[in-house]
Amino acid sequence: MVLVLFTEPELKQALLTVMKRCAYVLFPVSILWIKYFPELGRKWDRYGSVMNSGVTTGKNAMGNMSAIFGLFFLWCLLQLLRKEKTPSRWREFQLTLGLLLMIAYCLLKAHSATSDICFILGTGIMVAIGLRSLNKRVIAPRARRIQDYFAEEELICFNLGDSEDLADKFDFVFRHPCEVEEIVKRGQRVYQNHTWSGEKANLLSCFAEIA
Repeated sequence: MVLVLFTEPELKQALLTVMKRCAYVLFPVSILWIKYFPELGRKWDRYGSVMNSGVTTGKNAMGNMSAIFGLFFLWCLLQLLRKEKTPSRWREFQLTLGLLLMIAYCLLKAHSATSDICFILGTGIMVAIGLRSLNKRVIAPRARRIQDYFAEEELICFNLGDSEDLADKFDFVFRHPCEVEEIVKRGQRVYQNHTWSGEKANLLSCFAEIA
């Protein structure tokens, strides 16, 4: 399934379509089962306590599903707010907001503390990075695949799992706009040399050689 998505010319739109169509089924059915068909939407743990599971195998699974889809559609909502106001944008906004409300209901019903914390932290990071006072295009996690393309002078990287280091990078970006502008220019040149169309062609050629 993942490889099929990678063959799409518009990878972002393909991923958005898949996530939406999965959400159309998973969350309405989960709510229906929890509220009206408890023999399907609820389970019992080994201690005899009732837990809401929806279409998943347990409360933690439903919490994980809700947190992942919640962060995804929250990102979609933030992207919609930046688009020009049109009738199609308003319909898309209503649909995304409705899905988010259903996801929030499932997340609350799951009573999964880990999923709740991850969703709250993810939301905070998304909102912080989305602030106009921060140049989010220049900050990225210090991960192997990112560093395969970008050198230290082409991107500002923070250590994964280190919130203090991320805060320091935000502060640096805010206080040194001229230096950041130069870093952005260098990073954009690297990005333009490694666009998805070129990487996709390389990927398909590698698969062709293997086959």
